[in-house]
Amino acid sequence: MTISTYNARTLASEAVIEDLMMQARKTKWKELGWRTAAVVPELAREIRIQNDDVYRRNIQWLEMLTAIIEEYQAGAQEDPESTEIINKWRNERSRLREGAKSLFNPQFGSLFRTFHNMTHFSRRLNRLSDVYTSRVPNMLKYDLNHCFFPRRNALPHENLHSVPINTECILDEVRQKEKVYRETEHI
Repeated sequence: MTISTYNARTLASEAVIEDLMMQARKTKWKELGWRTAAVVPELAREIRIQNDDVYRRNIQWLEMLTAIIEEYQAGAQEDPESTEIINKWRNERSRLREGAKSLFNPQFGSLFRTFHNMTHFSRRLNRLSDVYTSRVPNMLKYDLNHCFFPRRNALPHENLHSVPINTECILDEVRQKEKVYRETEHI
C-alpha cells in the first residue's frame, strides 16, 4: 500500500487542474483558441522584475540611448571629441544592458531574453505551447470562450516607434461604431 502525503496547496492545485481538464474535455480546442498551455513558475518573478519602475526606466533609457548612438555615430568619426562622447554612450549602454540582465540572474540573465533576443528556451516554449502562465489558477480568470491571440513581434527592419498607438482614440472609434450599429439595428 502506498501512502501519499499532500499539503493543502497541492490538493488545491490538483483540484484546479482536474476542473480545467474536465472543462477542456467538454469543449473543443478550436472553441478555446488554444490547445497546449505551459506552466512556467519562474514567469511570476520575471514579470515582477519587468514591472519594477527602475527596470522600466533603465530599459527606456537603453532604447533612447541606442537610438541616439545610431543617429550620431556616423558624424562622430570626423571629430575626436564627438567620438569620445559616442564611446561614453556605448559604455553606458553596455552597463545598462548588463544591469538589466543581472536583475534576473547574475550568471545568465532572464529565462526568456538574452539582451534583445529570445532565449532558446523562450523560442521552444513559443513553438510548443499556445499559451503559458506561471500558475494554473491564472487560467481561471478567463472565460471558457476566451480566445487568446498571438502578439505581433517586430521584425528587425520594422521601426516600432513609427506608428504611435493611441488606445483611447481606437476605443472611442469602436464605441462610436457600436453606437451606430445599435441605432441602425432598431430601425
